[in-house]
Amino acid sequence: MFSRRRFLGAGGAGLLAIDDLDQIEKTLQGRASYVHLDAALFGRRHNAEYIHHVPGTITCSRDAVKPAEFYYFTTSAARTKQIEAAELMLGNAEYLRSELNRNFPALSAAKANPLSNTVYFKSPGDAIVKKYSLATMTLEHDGKTDEYAHVVVMPHVTKEVLAELLTDLGKS
Repeated sequence: MFSRRRFLGAGGAGLLAIDDLDQIEKTLQGRASYVHLDAALFGRRHNAEYIHHVPGTITCSRDAVKPAEFYYFTTSAARTKQIEAAELMLGNAEYLRSELNRNFPALSAAKANPLSNTVYFKSPGDAIVKKYSLATMTLEHDGKTDEYAHVVVMPHVTKEVLAELLTDLGKS
């Protein structure tokens, strides 16, 4: 049944991918295909035909508050706040990356791309990982395996919180 169809997942919050959707659509043109677009963090899709599509389920039918939230998030005031929140997250992520590299170059802080709100760095030790609930993972880079941690900078992650993390790193 699925052998004639191609399935593609574009984007992906975990991979922080930025895919060329126009090229993907061009490549798939004329082929039976299904594209799942994951736009969880900073995703954007222009000229989306599905906006005028009648969904297979009743929109917002699973939560009585969702219609009000949906209405609010389609207003220009909400768009302005979303832009401000995105700029704040990206600015704070860049601040963290920059300060980590300036003060703790051995941690090798990096972002996957300029539009990422996730900062990766070598794991600073169990006490910091535990205090800040940092997710860790083992990564291979230049033939060497290291334990890395990362911070996903969301709107509630202020410069004060990041400064506290940097202070704690300096003490450890």
